Amino acid sequence: MAVRFFWRFEGTTLDATHDHVNGSADNTATANGSASLSTTAARVGTNGGLFPASGGNQYRFDTSTDMVNRLLGACAFSLRITTAPSAVQGICNISGTDGSITFQALATGEIRVITNLEGTGESQLTTDGAGITTNTWYTVAYRWDHANDLRSLEVYNSSGVLIDSVLDENPFTAPANLVNTNGLRIGNTDGNDAVFHLDNFFIADLYAEPLPANATITSYTAYDAGGSSVTIDSIDDVTLTHGQTGVTITGTGFGASQGSGQVIVSPTDNVNDVAAIAQTITSWSDTSIDFTAVLSSFAFGATLYVFVVNDDDESNADGEAVSRIIASATLDFTGVNFFFDENGDPVQASGMTLYVWRSPRPPSSVGTPDQIITSVATDVDGELSQAINLGSLDSDDTVFCTLFAADGTDLYWAGEKLPIYA
Repeated sequence: MAVRFFWRFEGTTLDATHDHVNGSADNTATANGSASLSTTAARVGTNGGLFPASGGNQYRFDTSTDMVNRLLGACAFSLRITTAPSAVQGICNISGTDGSITFQALATGEIRVITNLEGTGESQLTTDGAGITTNTWYTVAYRWDHANDLRSLEVYNSSGVLIDSVLDENPFTAPANLVNTNGLRIGNTDGNDAVFHLDNFFIADLYAEPLPANATITSYTAYDAGGSSVTIDSIDDVTLTHGQTGVTITGTGFGASQGSGQVIVSPTDNVNDVAAIAQTITSWSDTSIDFTAVLSSFAFGATLYVFVVNDDDESNADGEAVSRIIASATLDFTGVNFFFDENGDPVQASGMTLYVWRSPRPPSSVGTPDQIITSVATDVDGELSQAINLGSLDSDDTVFCTLFAADGTDLYWAGEKLPIYA
């Protein structure tokens, strides 16, 4: 669970049980102007925030400590407009000494979020199909992930159904900080003529935190993180070989940093299977992980299941299915010549047969090899480069081979660690 702030608007001092602040974050709402807590403004519980027209009618919190992660997070709240704005209406603002995130209601019935870095411009995200009407409750949610160039703005109706969303995957400039004495201003922030109500205000430090699903809780004790915020959307390769590098998992809820997090591959759809293996992590972010596959103990062709376990010990509920495939490799006989002309120069040969054993070859060429490759040919220099099937071996393991000429002559056999290139 990654909620840093939750206010029910039941009182100006946040209740230690039913509201929530992270660590030493500010737990007292300071009223400004004509903002008030009113029974007429409640979506759930007894009170909600009532914000008349004109600027400055707002509640303020100090964001100096543990309130907002400027690079990664989510914010959500319940909104009901009773008098529609004739122009742009500020709903709330999270600001620092150098940047801000501003929520606005538009006269068109849409919602806009502006991310601003002082002196370098702003990035806007605006819905185009929310169609907000007066005297109706909605849930507004905004998510941001600077490292992965993600911003999302969502609007849900009073039944919790998503009615409009916009996703921006372009790079954006994050605020340099969101730290200020009155850094969180909830209510009328720009003096326009709308009258509106707010209830259940959340701030979290995970992009995928399920804030809208909790929009109508009456106590923080009822907050449901959905069992886990971790989801896997895709794995860029679902047929893996042992030692394969650069395998990428994309999804949500992984956490901004790895901490104690792991990628687990299990032989069953159970992250706690005793035979499950932790993978080698090469990079980690909240929405993307790269790893090197560690699969040596798993059978070929078997279905395996991938889990991401974040630093909070949460994992995806169902494993993402992959399989281990047989790696191929190339035996390189460069510098080994098999046929020569009358002058002793190597020549090209064809029609040969290559036997491959993945365990020590029998004393003679009897026995059944693991692979038989026919129509083997050298190149014009009399040298051979031949793809083989590695089976359960890794690219630096020993293989044993015998090469036969077209007439059946035993030309060559070796049990050395031949140069193999996967």
